[in-house]
Amino acid sequence: MRIKVDSKELELGMFVAELDRPWLESHFLFQGFIVSNQAELDDVRKSCAFVYVDLEKSRLSDPKTRQRLLAKAGANGKSPKIAGQKPYPKSFEDEIEGAEEIHSSAQEYVEKIFTDIRLGKALDTDEAKAVVADMMSSIIRNPDALALLSSLKAFDESEITHSMNVCTLALAFGRFLGMGIDPLQELGLGALLHDIGETRVPEETLKKRYGLTPDETHEMQRHTEHGADILKGMKGIPSSAVEIALTHHEKVNGKGYPNGLKGEDIGHFSRVVSIIDVYDRLTHVANKQRYITSTDALKNMYEYRNVFFDGELIERYIQCLGIYPVGTVVELGSGEVGVVISVEPDHHLLPKLMLVRDADKQPVYPPRIINLRHYRGLAESAKVAIRRVLQPNAYGIDLKKYMLREFMF
Repeated sequence: MRIKVDSKELELGMFVAELDRPWLESHFLFQGFIVSNQAELDDVRKSCAFVYVDLEKSRLSDPKTRQRLLAKAGANGKSPKIAGQKPYPKSFEDEIEGAEEIHSSAQEYVEKIFTDIRLGKALDTDEAKAVVADMMSSIIRNPDALALLSSLKAFDESEITHSMNVCTLALAFGRFLGMGIDPLQELGLGALLHDIGETRVPEETLKKRYGLTPDETHEMQRHTEHGADILKGMKGIPSSAVEIALTHHEKVNGKGYPNGLKGEDIGHFSRVVSIIDVYDRLTHVANKQRYITSTDALKNMYEYRNVFFDGELIERYIQCLGIYPVGTVVELGSGEVGVVISVEPDHHLLPKLMLVRDADKQPVYPPRIINLRHYRGLAESAKVAIRRVLQPNAYGIDLKKYMLREFMF
């Protein structure tokens, strides 16, 4: 992966892959080299205004340097920058069918990954990258489609579903932040594999997950180190994915694990994934008594900004999802009930809904799609104003059934 770097920011150990001019017009002997001493560093700075650095070929002593460059890549990297705002290239309705195929294929592959790793088989890195690339393409076209599919597993907290959800939401968040394609691909791969270390945790501990004994808690926490060890041994896995697996449970106040890192000592990608990991655990659980709505989850997480989570990133994540995230079930002023299927960044309070219950809470057949933004300023706006957020299974609503029937066939 090549990233544009101002020559003044060049450091020892960086691999210079390209100059700001043709190599033949320079006095450098090699077309690509590691800056190994101060004389070479001074020479490049004197000769070039900027260069392109290949991170995979660089030998950086400080891992924070790599994360800093990746974080900046969305702004000045050589890979194209993705616009974080609408209009999206495709509408939700046009993207949902293709997104469902991508989601199904990806889920099958993730199941295979976890099974193979448990059996001691090697991870097919190229296939993993291809799966993430497909998901990223859908997210770029319209992030709401895959996000909605992730919300359909409301009471499923299996490692497969969780990995899929975290990858989907990380890609959507990275897109919102305007990351370049290469950093977005790395973030998605690391998010997909962030819990791969759980394959080495005893199955009975994984199934229990909550109410663990001290020994079980220690064993569960070791999944971060297991994950880093597994990925280190995989050819073609970027170091960012290894770092995400190791540090996604670190907290900015230093109270996380395994190393008690603080603030920006935690990599940028890991701080992103840590937010999404907690959000998905809060909103997708098997025990319905522990379930809270997406809105309440975001409110609770916001209270821990600069304690558990990076303050700026949690604020941006809330902006990305909106007040009513995709998949949220809401009741309108009229008493009708709808599911949020799309959210426009400039209209967080006025999402697009699929109405599934009438004012008497009877099923609506066929469900009707309305865009609340279109009612703004009209006399009937009070009737379609969102009154409250409901549990996803309120009034017997089966989100998956509705989505499959209305959009997949």
